[in-house]
Amino acid sequence: MQALDLSRLLTLGLSLVFWCGLGALLIGLGYWRWRRNETQDSGFMRAPGVVIAVEQVRHELVDGESGTVWHSRVRYQPANGEVVQFLNGLGGVPALHRVGQAVTVLYDPAQPEGAKVATPLLHTLLPLVLLIIGGSLIACGCCSALAYLIAPLSLIE
Repeated sequence: MQALDLSRLLTLGLSLVFWCGLGALLIGLGYWRWRRNETQDSGFMRAPGVVIAVEQVRHELVDGESGTVWHSRVRYQPANGEVVQFLNGLGGVPALHRVGQAVTVLYDPAQPEGAKVATPLLHTLLPLVLLIIGGSLIACGCCSALAYLIAPLSLIE
C-alpha cells in the first residue's frame, strides 16, 4: 500500500473535521435545548385544565399579509383556589386542541394568568431531531474517513 500524500491527508482531515464538527455542534445544540426546556419548566407548577374555547387570532406576516392561527382558551384552578382562564400562546392550523379536551397546565404560582399548556412532544422533538442528525453526521464522517483510508489507492485515483 502506498503512503498517503499530503493533499489526500489534508482532504481527509478537513472532511473529518467538517462532518464531525458539524455533528458535534448539532448534538451540543440539541443537548442545550433539552436542558433549557427542563430548566424553564422546573419552576412551574402543574394543574389539570380544560379547553373551553378555540379562538381565531390574526397574526401579521412578514410580507404585510395576515394569517389566522387557532389558540386554545383554557380554564384551570391553581393551588390558591381561584379559577383562571388564559389564551394559550401556542396556536396552530388546525387548532391544536378540541373544546372540552383535558390538558395539563404549567403555571407560575406568582402569576397564574401567565400559564401555558404543557407540550411535551414539542419540548422533546427538536432536541431529539438535533441529536439524531448530529450523531448521523459524526457516524458518516467517521465511516467516510475510514473508507478513504482503507480503500486501495488505485480505486480512489
